[in-house]
Amino acid sequence: MNASARSRAGFATLAAAALVSGLVGVNAAAAVTGLPAADAAPLAAAATPGSPSPATVADLQHAAVTEAFAYASYRAYATQADADGDPVAARVWRTIADVEYHDHFVKEGEQSGLVGTNRENVTAALRSERQAQADYRRWIADAKAAGCTSVAKALREIRRDEAGHARLLEQALGTVRGDDGTGDAEVPVGPSSTPVATRRTAPACADATVAADLADALNSEATAWAQYDQWADHAANTGSPRLAALFAAIGAVELDEHFATEANLAGLVGDRAHNLAASIASEQDAIMMYGRYATAADARGDATAADLFREVRGDEQGHLRSFQALRGE
Repeated sequence: MNASARSRAGFATLAAAALVSGLVGVNAAAAVTGLPAADAAPLAAAATPGSPSPATVADLQHAAVTEAFAYASYRAYATQADADGDPVAARVWRTIADVEYHDHFVKEGEQSGLVGTNRENVTAALRSERQAQADYRRWIADAKAAGCTSVAKALREIRRDEAGHARLLEQALGTVRGDDGTGDAEVPVGPSSTPVATRRTAPACADATVAADLADALNSEATAWAQYDQWADHAANTGSPRLAALFAAIGAVELDEHFATEANLAGLVGDRAHNLAASIASEQDAIMMYGRYATAADARGDATAADLFREVRGDEQGHLRSFQALRGE
């Protein structure tokens, strides 16, 4: 599972954002992001002393993306288990989902620079939404070329939402000044959300390119929600309740509408056997990934990140055993 360009673009603070741009210099960062030089300046900053190396930051970011997707997909499997009258499986999926987000994603976000000041977070969110529009333009074209008109239509509607999110964030960027609540009274009201129910479906399009695009889109939307949730917490804790509400409202659309719609198009949710097989494969992949990342972080001298990778790997081994027990292994 690759971290999408949008997912990487959402990491807000200095070292991570510089890694995302791959550039140094204010003018270069401004050119990449389309933001004013004053707001692009932090993106060109070098890593602060004691922070993880750029390669480890990339590993932390990728790991966070996988955790966000695990959270969102396990919630969808839990919803299906409820509908199938299987409360034990539903409880296992929800419990593990909570660990994936509230523990793993949060810790990886902390070490990789997800949350900055409120203004940095708005800047990162705007960059993310602009990247999403570019991504969806490509995915819509692929769906049209494959003759998958229902997918193209749904993705077009989602792209319109992302454009609306970007406009709201542009307004917020014009008012938010820092972490003291300055400008919060002028932050716009966020969008309303109409949740979509995930359900057991077959893929809406058999084309391999479209299937890969939908997988990328699911990663993108799950990670966007997780990022917005963290930014909303920071805004709420720094005297910016309107900004917190804006972040939370956009995040709700990303998870409850966009991810759910794309899950149904992709055939993400199947029967109990399908969902358990997908969960077991996910945990097995995570165990191998975290082992590699821990070894690499040790070699780079990033001991704190290496310890986190080993801790999370141990959790994933427990999750694997839980899913295998549900399957009777």
